[in-house]
Amino acid sequence: MKPVTLITILAFLLLITSPRSQARIGETEADIQQRYGAATVEKQESDPRDKGCVYHSNGFIIMVHFLDGKSASEYFKKEDNSPILQGEAAVILKANEIGGKWNNTWGNSTVGYWEWTLGSSLWARLDSNSRYLVITTHEFEAFAKREKAAALSGF
Repeated sequence: MKPVTLITILAFLLLITSPRSQARIGETEADIQQRYGAATVEKQESDPRDKGCVYHSNGFIIMVHFLDGKSASEYFKKEDNSPILQGEAAVILKANEIGGKWNNTWGNSTVGYWEWTLGSSLWARLDSNSRYLVITTHEFEAFAKREKAAALSGF
């Protein structure tokens, strides 16, 4: 077995078995901090409802946006910049089912998109080209669009 393949398999097994690597949308900052440890970067955004934090856990960089004190958007990227494998994405998505189920609504060999079945309040996107997985709420997506529009309105 190639060393790279063995390392990938071991990293995947660590990801599957570690509860610390499976964040959940809707958790508080204290919950996320307990899961990942202290944030390495914290940024209070212009709207006081929005706070961004960066965490490092099990070879991943996890960027979390908290809206009104709860995780509303989580962005996963490997620290070594290697692609997130479909199996790794499945583990992270499974941790975020919260009583619902993810349905793959479209995708190809490099990009996948999922909608969550309980009220479709969540969506996820895996992009192997950009090497990230993002899980976010539609509420946060709408909030971010309004913030961006407001910021650009002066141009």
